[in-house]
Amino acid sequence: MASDSDEDLLSLRRAAREMLDMARLKRLHLHGDWERASRLRLQGLSLLYDASRRFSIPRVRFDIEDFTDDTCLTFYRLTHAQLHRLQDCFGLPDVIRTGSHSRTCCSGLEGLCITLHRLSYPNRWLELSRIYGRWPSALRSISERCNALLEGNLDLASSRLHEFAQAIYDQGGELDRVWGFVDGIVRGICRPAGAHAQRSVYNGHKRKHALKFQTVVTPDGMIFHLFGPVEGCRHDIVLLRKPELGNRIRGDERFRGLFIYGDQAYGRTDVFVSPFKGALTPAQAVINSSMPEVRTTVEWSYGQVVNYWGGVDFKRKKCVLVEFQLRRCTR
Repeated sequence: MASDSDEDLLSLRRAAREMLDMARLKRLHLHGDWERASRLRLQGLSLLYDASRRFSIPRVRFDIEDFTDDTCLTFYRLTHAQLHRLQDCFGLPDVIRTGSHSRTCCSGLEGLCITLHRLSYPNRWLELSRIYGRWPSALRSISERCNALLEGNLDLASSRLHEFAQAIYDQGGELDRVWGFVDGIVRGICRPAGAHAQRSVYNGHKRKHALKFQTVVTPDGMIFHLFGPVEGCRHDIVLLRKPELGNRIRGDERFRGLFIYGDQAYGRTDVFVSPFKGALTPAQAVINSSMPEVRTTVEWSYGQVVNYWGGVDFKRKKCVLVEFQLRRCTR
């Protein structure tokens, strides 16, 4: 349970967020009320400064050996041995250095643990700082740097491409050169303030405010690539027009002659294949009916992410515009 000082600190931060609401300040500027807008901004920054002075960081050093396996399962969803193995499998360095002005550094294992702890449950950085002995801003920088090291690492899948293709074929897929499946996913968010912002992220198909992502999932259930987010109102074709994944794979000889399977919107290129259209031959009909059955790994991976990592499915924490605006004001 949070202490009174923690509650006071969170109240100060909430008040500062309201005062630094960029949409509100912009409306005041448009109506010519410059003095009031300036006063609100200064009051918000003053509250943030007061909140930072009231908060103290405990002098603790992270050591994974201080936690039991049960605690690790609660915090990170993994045991000691699994955490060390995951660091090796991901190829994380022994030391992670952030690109922020503070040049924060930590061990690769600590960076992985901070990232997993943040994802496992809807935690605040303020709460995690008492466990890791670091300022919330440092924890955020470490997590962002760790995510950047993991993002789009082609080496994680390139050594197993033919193994993936064989697994899909053995499972009943009639295409023997497909190594992964691509699809879009819609994740709900808080309803943003302002009619224009609400329309831009509202997804009519799911009937909720959301962001869209594009993922590539391998047969072992791992999400190999994630692109996004884009506004929830956008059609999936917007994700397809982004050439990032296709260009990276085309430039890597290890992926030559192998394909990613998606729905008909992805078409048939040197990177993607999709179901046949039009008048089908018997062989094409068999292929079209066999691939959706093995493609269920995509849906399984999404469900596993939500089950194990509740932090990514907590809509109240996904205040997209508010978080971005507050970060701009406090830089």
